[in-house]
Amino acid sequence: MKKKIRIAVIGGSGVYTPGLMLSLVKNMEKLPETDIVLCGRTENKLEKIFYVSELIASESEGRLKVYRTARVEEAIEGSDVIINQVRVGGFGARSGDESFAGDMGIVEEETIGVVGLSNALRTIPVVLHYAELAERLAPDAWFLNFTNPASMTIRAIKQKTSLKVFGVCDLPEVLAHTIADALGESRENLYFRYAGINHMGWITDVIKAGKSIFDRVLEISGKLGTLGVDPEIIKFTGAVPVPFLKYYYHPDKQIEKAGQKGMTRGDELKMLEAELINAYSDENINGKIGDIKSLLFQKRDPVWYEYCVVPVLVSLFGSVHSTHIVMLENNGAVEELADDDIVEITAY
Repeated sequence: MKKKIRIAVIGGSGVYTPGLMLSLVKNMEKLPETDIVLCGRTENKLEKIFYVSELIASESEGRLKVYRTARVEEAIEGSDVIINQVRVGGFGARSGDESFAGDMGIVEEETIGVVGLSNALRTIPVVLHYAELAERLAPDAWFLNFTNPASMTIRAIKQKTSLKVFGVCDLPEVLAHTIADALGESRENLYFRYAGINHMGWITDVIKAGKSIFDRVLEISGKLGTLGVDPEIIKFTGAVPVPFLKYYYHPDKQIEKAGQKGMTRGDELKMLEAELINAYSDENINGKIGDIKSLLFQKRDPVWYEYCVVPVLVSLFGSVHSTHIVMLENNGAVEELADDDIVEITAY
């Protein structure tokens, strides 16, 4: 295990970044000493996120140190891992895309159809610029992409650079935890076989102590209301989909629901962002970690850091190695897809 690592977070001024800090502090005994550099363009947001992040890092007994910069080059240079979570255009751009789709009477989701395409056209050129900087300034670093549309973004990076790039998404892990809870089992004691592409994947088997318990999973899957998918479809396919499949299996129902809400998901997230930025201040936090947790989790629990990002960092740089559901080049893992397609699978 390395004695020290450096993490760059592009999009580090995002309001959920404190969730990353909380998860890192919680797992520091499994990781080397860590310098983390938060990179963001909006000074006001970056300063508030930095303030909160420093407060959280103070609980690490000096093992986690936080820095901030508005210069991407400064953040990237010499890093061991680069976490890309940038949102090009902010939630306002997402809302604009979704509103257009809603007006056209089609699914309004940021990785699907016209909304996903617009997001890709806006996002990929910017992320490619960051990836090219990483190739020059930190050629041996891992490039962990968390920006949507994830599969398209990762494939573009693979085509244009030689970086060690992969991606993570919280949907498969949230589904795995939901199933484990429904079975009365610990997630850590179960192996989930998962395959697909980002936001279009299925759990095809669950192993406990070397034996499949998937029959039990299929029995209870229809009772998992969070899936939003007709239980008959699950029964027919013999696989449990991530909830995103509801947009493909039941598009009319999702279009109707979106129309009834009166605002897009982008609008909702923009409002949450403003609330959190206002909340991240001395008078609201009072220098207490518990107040940060309360503010953050009350608005939206950023489980993606706890379930996906930090466990992968622990496997890459720490003392515990385990399986993860990640996005990477296919290379024969899914026979029906080309080797250079970006798939989402269980990997070690």
